Amino acid sequence: MSNNIPFFWQDPDQRSLLEKITAYVEANLAQKITLQMIAGQFHVSVSTITQLVRKKEKTTFHHFVTSKRMEKARDLILQGQPLESVGKAIGYQDHSTFYRAFRQTFGISPREYRKAETRQATQ
Repeated sequence: MSNNIPFFWQDPDQRSLLEKITAYVEANLAQKITLQMIAGQFHVSVSTITQLVRKKEKTTFHHFVTSKRMEKARDLILQGQPLESVGKAIGYQDHSTFYRAFRQTFGISPREYRKAETRQATQ
């Protein structure tokens, strides 16, 4: 290929598939989301989804879903949602698992994030 556009972005069907998968994941963050479930939902192989996510997002499917969850968690925290309910709203059944994932992603706890953002907004 002479241009630098990844192969799957040259195919509108593949681009559309990735956009649909992303929209589905974002709309269903509170639910359990597995690679096998998404493959069945969109009638494609696990390998197809794995390749699309790896090439576009430069990560694994699991990390892709986690990053979407953390983006939503950040939004909910900034909207003032109770921290205890944020984790459940994005698919974590247990607060400590949510806490660890948030801290690993952002380097601070959800509570520290809220305080820092509140402080920054008032300056």
